[in-house]
Amino acid sequence: MFNDRPNMIGGNMVYGIPPEPKKLEGNNYLDLKWNSASLLLYRDQQVLEGFRVRYNIVSNMFELMEPENNLVSVMPGLRIQNFVWVDSTYKVPRYFVNGMDFKDEGAPIAGFFEVLVDGELPLMRRTMAVFKESNYNSALMVGNRNDQIIKRNVYYFLKGQDVIEVPKGRKKIFALFGDHAEEMANYTNENSIDLKEPSGLFQLFTYYNSKFPGFRPIMTQLLDDTDTN
Repeated sequence: MFNDRPNMIGGNMVYGIPPEPKKLEGNNYLDLKWNSASLLLYRDQQVLEGFRVRYNIVSNMFELMEPENNLVSVMPGLRIQNFVWVDSTYKVPRYFVNGMDFKDEGAPIAGFFEVLVDGELPLMRRTMAVFKESNYNSALMVGNRNDQIIKRNVYYFLKGQDVIEVPKGRKKIFALFGDHAEEMANYTNENSIDLKEPSGLFQLFTYYNSKFPGFRPIMTQLLDDTDTN
């Protein structure tokens, strides 16, 4: 009770006990686990297989573990055109493409996008890692004591070579589908799809792209890996 009283300035320091040093919660990896992967390099279209990899979102660097001796080497993301890894949790392949092959407001993009739905109007996802500094007030003993790395997913659609963030609001989303806008709105309402949820976007884009010849789903359900710390 003594330590919890806000007028007792200093908290544990009253007793001469120094506060614990702050720590860093979270990490910069797309997935902290090692995943078996196949990587296509820009140079000579060479394919690297048999490695287990991790991808650092912030540095745009890959860590590659050799299968026989567990030695780890590092490769910059700008050398890799795309990669496929088998998610070690769900045991399904996931497909990623280099943002350098696309444009955001006319400029190339550093980092990788996961292709969720391919076809006439692809749906892609980019995972961002944001550093959040501790806001702990030692005098009042409130706030978060540790620094944090917070990951969040941002969803995009691909139009030509332009990567554009999926807009907020149902009407703006339906407008993406042009002449099929009314049909997509009816499909959403009839199936009670929540477009505020990523799974709802995944379902809507899958339905739209399935209307065109040659469509093949990449995955049957949306996997969310922002909690893979």
